[in-house]
Amino acid sequence: MGINRSFFFIAILQTLILSCKENSIDNNCPQGQMLLDSFSDGTTTYFLGTDGKVYSQNADGCQFVEQYFDPNFLNSNYVFKGNKIYEYADTKELIKTKQHIEEDFEGYTKFVDLFMNSITDTLKNWNDVVLQSPTNPSIEDYVALRKCLMNETCDFDDNRIDFASDPITITNTCLKFTSFAPTPSMVTSKSSIENAILFIDKGDELWYEADYYIDEGMPTTIVDFENKWFNQSPGIRLIFDDQQALAVELKYGSKPYYRQMDANKVSFPKKQWVRVKVYFFMDEGSGGKIKVWQDGVEIVNLTGKTLPTANSIQTNLEIGITATAQNTVMFIDNLVFDVVHN
Repeated sequence: MGINRSFFFIAILQTLILSCKENSIDNNCPQGQMLLDSFSDGTTTYFLGTDGKVYSQNADGCQFVEQYFDPNFLNSNYVFKGNKIYEYADTKELIKTKQHIEEDFEGYTKFVDLFMNSITDTLKNWNDVVLQSPTNPSIEDYVALRKCLMNETCDFDDNRIDFASDPITITNTCLKFTSFAPTPSMVTSKSSIENAILFIDKGDELWYEADYYIDEGMPTTIVDFENKWFNQSPGIRLIFDDQQALAVELKYGSKPYYRQMDANKVSFPKKQWVRVKVYFFMDEGSGGKIKVWQDGVEIVNLTGKTLPTANSIQTNLEIGITATAQNTVMFIDNLVFDVVHN
């Protein structure tokens, strides 16, 4: 599977289910209950099967494009015990997935204290850091940086994350994210932390809120929910539109976009604390719900697709400067995350 093909697939995936005609496809093309989703780029029709395989339709039938996901990812990685969901760790031991996260960033003495160092670290909320930057532009670069940071054998390069005094109330501690603009060869720059042991399923309700203070520049996205088992980690995220106003995007397929009404649009101020709250009802079709509040005022209330596919889950919560195109400094504090399984 080439990188270009995977990116191409994600970019063109549509939510509309198209029909397969018997005289135009062969048996390799998923049909009926085997068809999970289908999409078109205007000239070619593509089919995504429940087996995770993507096919393109041409004059001779259907041709395999890529394996988008492992159809056994649920059974291979999770154990369900009543209303509790466990994930296999790298050690093959079971770790309970997180349903609730509460974080005020107080009481830490050093950066590495944020992160779980074993499955017994049940009180810790984070298990990964992403610092994609001009100095560390490739996956190999920032994975190597992460390893030495966790081993405390190196320091940050350009992008960084620090415990810092509140810009308004100096006795309060919050988390400061710094990210430098990407070089022309980079897609984006990132300075973020992640929890990768969530389980958010179809029909679940997702709640997230936190205080944000943008000190310099402007991030593109500030919180992402992703599926680590699907190529390109699709999922729903909170972004800023071209007028620096909050909006929501599903990073999958045609990228459904949920924005504020222009007549009542509220921009996002800099150099002051802003309370951001979101609610998503997870659904792969029109049954999804999207709500956003800014400082207690509801600014988005829409319905639409919030989950990539019916079998998709969201496994990761990424916070911070999850993408930016410019030099950016941002603070986060008083974070609360909850998922309600229905």
